[in-house]
Amino acid sequence: MTARRVSAAAGLNVSVLVRNFGSMHGLLSACCRRPVEVTVERVGRLGNAAVFLDPDIALRHRLLAWMIGEGYDPAADGVAHREFLDRIAQQFGAQHGVNDRTARVWIQFITAALAGYTVFGALGATSSEEFEDLVRIGVAFRNRLRDVEQELGF
Repeated sequence: MTARRVSAAAGLNVSVLVRNFGSMHGLLSACCRRPVEVTVERVGRLGNAAVFLDPDIALRHRLLAWMIGEGYDPAADGVAHREFLDRIAQQFGAQHGVNDRTARVWIQFITAALAGYTVFGALGATSSEEFEDLVRIGVAFRNRLRDVEQELGF
């Protein structure tokens, strides 16, 4: 995918894309940020578990998977992604009474698990009942994070 192809498909001059996004990478980054912004507007606080199951977040995961397949380097957006995870982790830690390290590791774990499910879930042929069980196990584990935090010495 090139800036010329994208701008041509949109019926725009390539300079419009460059002026508004700086580069193809800037456009792709904006495409990944927008679903998160829309979800937060609709769902509310980032710490709300519904954020992770929102259709716009699922779209973001699929878009990122496609972009990586097209050669996009997600490490280029590492700082923005870390800041996003830090915000969620702070809210989660305050809500569940765990320290920053535990909150951050939990958010990374659950984000990776749900992103994987979003992109590859159809391969596992998970039924809706099985998915509900997965969520129940996740919630039960989340509710025991303080004990796990102490056990692991976090």
